[in-house]
Amino acid sequence: MKVSELRKLFIDKNLLTEVLSYVLGISRSDVFKLNEVDVKTAKRVKRIAKKVNRGVPLAYVSGGVWFYDLPIMVNRHVLCPRHDTEILVYEVLQRLRGGEQVLDLCTGSGCIAIAIAKNSDARVFATDISKKAVEVARKNAVMNEVVVSFDCGDLLDGQGVYDVIVSNPPYVRPPEIGAHDVGVFYEPRIAFDGGPDGLWFYRRIVADAHRHLRADGFLAMEIGYDQAEDVRNLLASHNWCNIEIIKDLASRDRVVIAKRGSE
Repeated sequence: MKVSELRKLFIDKNLLTEVLSYVLGISRSDVFKLNEVDVKTAKRVKRIAKKVNRGVPLAYVSGGVWFYDLPIMVNRHVLCPRHDTEILVYEVLQRLRGGEQVLDLCTGSGCIAIAIAKNSDARVFATDISKKAVEVARKNAVMNEVVVSFDCGDLLDGQGVYDVIVSNPPYVRPPEIGAHDVGVFYEPRIAFDGGPDGLWFYRRIVADAHRHLRADGFLAMEIGYDQAEDVRNLLASHNWCNIEIIKDLASRDRVVIAKRGSE
């Protein structure tokens, strides 16, 4: 069946690229080279299209998603990785010199921790408050043949000292959850809810991370598109320095990175 015909099955035409990427086990760039697929693949794509068009997240339908060119398994216990989060991974990798210890907070599926471990020689640790999420993350590490030390815990409670702390914490204000994508209602609310103003997790991380970072360490976090100034001010109020705001491919504020200053 022609790929152009399959594309018509989706309300969001761009989703076919993601579907074929996962179903065929090929990169998104290779999908663009396809003109036709076999009957078996076409039937599977049709079944997926029916569910996705009802609002079920594609990753839950297919059982996984590609993240930083790695297969990541997901289920209802973890957030579906977004491609915008790959920017956070990229920026962290660019700053690693070799042999660092990296801690990933709110790891969820483990996608960030696994991508860093796969693309560097860092020793990677990761935590999540959800035991079910940690189970998924461990399976993803095994599938991707990387060593990551996963633990169930509440942010930085009981943690040691690291060279890098990275996190994609919940940062959505409750009234905005699902406002632009009904599919998020299928995902765990705990992965989105950032408290009344969306900054609850940032406050805890920013206040506590100093004592868990080595002197030349840095903190890297994903942020909401309208949270840059709030998070920057929060960091500055706790004496973080060299604060950088990095934009995503749509020119929206997406990542904040800061160096440890004096406490």
